[in-house]
Amino acid sequence: FRSAMHVLILCPFVAFAIIPPEYVQTALKGGQKNLNANFEFKQCTAKYINQTEYPVSDPMEDMISTIKFMEDPDNSVKVRLEDRGYGVAYGEIIGKCNKADGNRWDVYLPGSGDCGNPGNVLQYSKDDSDHLYTVDKVLGVYYLSNGNNKIAVSVKETPCEDGKVEEDIKKFHLAYKSKLDRYHKTLHPYWCDRNLINHEGACIDVKHSSF
Repeated sequence: FRSAMHVLILCPFVAFAIIPPEYVQTALKGGQKNLNANFEFKQCTAKYINQTEYPVSDPMEDMISTIKFMEDPDNSVKVRLEDRGYGVAYGEIIGKCNKADGNRWDVYLPGSGDCGNPGNVLQYSKDDSDHLYTVDKVLGVYYLSNGNNKIAVSVKETPCEDGKVEEDIKKFHLAYKSKLDRYHKTLHPYWCDRNLINHEGACIDVKHSSF
């Protein structure tokens, strides 16, 4: 009986020693760097506007290869937009997936206007054929230490207002940081301008990035 009591008392502590409480939120999908440092998603998925998941055949690529893919004018890379509530248009590119979370690479559109309201140029995409937008320029990257980075882009269908880019980047970072503070306290986000990202995908000068 004494041994059984010891087991009952110790088991919770063993469980928490293996997976700290703050990591549990992300153990299954994506992640804390500590949980999936040795794990990579092999199958890529996307979501319909109703959040139903479906598999896609887009290949897994690292970030810098994905950026070069977007910057090649011959590719005419398309963006799907999603309703995430960040206050800045947000979505994913069609054609490349991120092995860190098993989804297409995430992008956001600072300076390109609001999304979803009637009459706006930018509308949410129901699927891979509805309301797609063409990447014009890569502005920079919001890095996360687990590799689930967010790439800031402009699109050709609507002008990118230079005066609003900084405001929208700060707005997105504040909204996303609020999410991280709730669930992912150890992901250490930071911004890097595109011209400070080297050919290996590293930010060469974080201190001198714009935001």
